[in-house]
Amino acid sequence: MRFDPKDIVEHLRHNLERYPYADGFPVLRELLQNADDPKAEAESVAVSLLSGWPEAANPLLRGPGLLLVNDGGFDAGSATGMQTFGGSVKALDEAAVGRFGLGQKSVFHLCDAFVVVPYGYGAEHAPFVVNPFETLGREGDDCLRWTKIDESDASLIVSAGERFISSSRRLNLWFPLRGHGLRPKPTSKGVVATDVTPESLSPLADRQRLAEMLASLRHVRRVSVEINGVRVELDRDAAPSMVGYELDPGDRSFGGALGPGMFSLGRERRASDDFRSYLRGSDNWPLSRNPDTDEEQKQKATPHGTAILVIEPDSRGQLSADWSVLLPVTQAFRALHHNGVFRRAKLTPLAG
Repeated sequence: MRFDPKDIVEHLRHNLERYPYADGFPVLRELLQNADDPKAEAESVAVSLLSGWPEAANPLLRGPGLLLVNDGGFDAGSATGMQTFGGSVKALDEAAVGRFGLGQKSVFHLCDAFVVVPYGYGAEHAPFVVNPFETLGREGDDCLRWTKIDESDASLIVSAGERFISSSRRLNLWFPLRGHGLRPKPTSKGVVATDVTPESLSPLADRQRLAEMLASLRHVRRVSVEINGVRVELDRDAAPSMVGYELDPGDRSFGGALGPGMFSLGRERRASDDFRSYLRGSDNWPLSRNPDTDEEQKQKATPHGTAILVIEPDSRGQLSADWSVLLPVTQAFRALHHNGVFRRAKLTPLAG
């Protein structure tokens, strides 16, 4: 059987059409969840909109883009997962948020290729480009000029990342914004036929939504976002966090300060294994192919739910819900707003 490389781009396009870009925040949410996954367990994540480096050798670096830096783990499996299309290497991992396969690929709402520069993980982890158009390129196509990152270009990204996180190891991800001057082929506008302007990314610096996201993470403790002159910094420090899917059956409270004047109160519950077995016994339960046996099997999952209350005196009240386990990029229902009056209350620290 012959594999047609065009299927990679079509697969991406199909998935991105099913899960719309909205205002761009779902993409940031996916990236934060990836940094929070058990194999990464980053503690700090920084995201910044930069104007690029006109002197760079690779055209992907010459214009505006998003730089995401985190201090999480990175190994050969991480690199393979980033470059794997059409599936997810996490599909059989019960504890992985991104095991349903979209995850990192949601960034193709923003760009048609992105750059990965590991720093401090060992000499065997060289910079690389995730470029779905590479096998489709013909002589003269711009996508063929995207494929390599030389040492000087990698240094530009590493130096920029150090301004935001100064730890001994850092994973630097550069997402060049799709635009008229950055087309993979003369006749193609890219995976998604929509340009992304720096101005359109302003919703990523929404302090309230970032706080809601940080409150739901298990390992990430600090998040900073700088977009179009707006900087948001949140830090939950040693406040008890979610346990996640490894929680024993029962209830647990978590939460605490997220930043000046902002607090979270959370409660998570894991149902019994009997309930999980009951759910997985359904004929409609999703299946995945085991890469070792080539047989279909029931996808792993944990019956886990969480409720989080984020409190900020000057914010507007609203209720929202997400299918955070099944599909992190979609909302369960439309946000409900409430214009009530905030009354200050004494918050009792939650037990860890």
